[in-house]
Amino acid sequence: MRYYFVMIRPNPVGRRARPRMRTGAAAVVCAACLAQGAWAAETPRVVGWIERIMIGPPGIVLEAKLDTGADTSSLHVSNLRWVSDGAGDRVAFDVSGEDGRTVRLVRRVERVAHVKSATGGAQRRPVIVLGVCLDTTYREVEVNLTDRTGFRQSFLVGRNFLARHFSVDASRQHTVEPDCEVPQQ
Repeated sequence: MRYYFVMIRPNPVGRRARPRMRTGAAAVVCAACLAQGAWAAETPRVVGWIERIMIGPPGIVLEAKLDTGADTSSLHVSNLRWVSDGAGDRVAFDVSGEDGRTVRLVRRVERVAHVKSATGGAQRRPVIVLGVCLDTTYREVEVNLTDRTGFRQSFLVGRNFLARHFSVDASRQHTVEPDCEVPQQ
């Protein structure tokens, strides 16, 4: 079987451009990849700008704003305390779910982020790795911890979770429910 591709030569003055057929290794590789679907990208799932997510473990359900303008996800926490011991820097904090349940979590600090706030100032925020479930997609991503008391949604889902998996439709809300197998700690 031969694969062909068409190459248009530059048009010399006074002459009509003629298509020219070429065969070659590049054409064979390109056609083989397309035939096997190697270049076919998975279509991102369309979700609304406000969705319910689950963080886990422990499986707390929260309302979240999906923000394609934010690099990193952000979680509202209370009673944030730094814990330094032989295991490195960790933080202990409380997270409250939609059902009113509050859970105390302790996580290792991956780094400290310098984040520009909406009011124009800058904050230093601890960044942890946390499991997040949206629809049927569970991923462990970096999440910075902050006080989001003045905001309606306690979790902001950033591009570090959304990229290549979800497209956000700003005209829609609550289109999916979290339905993931959350690994145990």
